Amino acid sequence: MVFNYPKPIDLCQFLINLYPKKNIIVLDFFAGSGTTGHAVLDMNKKDEGNRQFILCQLNEKTDTTPNGIAYDVTSKRLKRVMTGECYDGTKSFKWAEENTPYGGNLDVYEIATVHNSNNIEGQTPFDVIDETLYGREKFTTLREKVDWVCGNFAHTQKWIDDNDWLDKHKLEG
Repeated sequence: MVFNYPKPIDLCQFLINLYPKKNIIVLDFFAGSGTTGHAVLDMNKKDEGNRQFILCQLNEKTDTTPNGIAYDVTSKRLKRVMTGECYDGTKSFKWAEENTPYGGNLDVYEIATVHNSNNIEGQTPFDVIDETLYGREKFTTLREKVDWVCGNFAHTQKWIDDNDWLDKHKLEG
């Protein structure tokens, strides 16, 4: 599928370069044709960076995208620029005729619903957070976990006064 107004790769790269580190995670909530992912892969190849990307796309289905945009456009484009071929093995992609594939891995997930809380009796929000998903070993105390969450997610979470919160919930650190 050809988009009438895709985001230019150069514009995405300019914006990504506003943050000069080469090991960031770039998030695009309006992935469309996958230009942001393509831009990240291209930048990594050029400067040996280790950027990653997370692309989100409402999987709109149309006459030209019967499986939805995420499957029929976004993931197909990224698969082609990474491997030089599509899922079905075809290599009829103009970009691949003139470029060397970037390599890498692509995971595609379909999320039907997202729950914003876990209401299991006796569990706190801190019990639900799995630090191993962030490359950490399991904490031995709740106090360690509270310190880690508050210190690393300060921009998205309100700082919790450990003692007040722990006392209020009658938990030991």
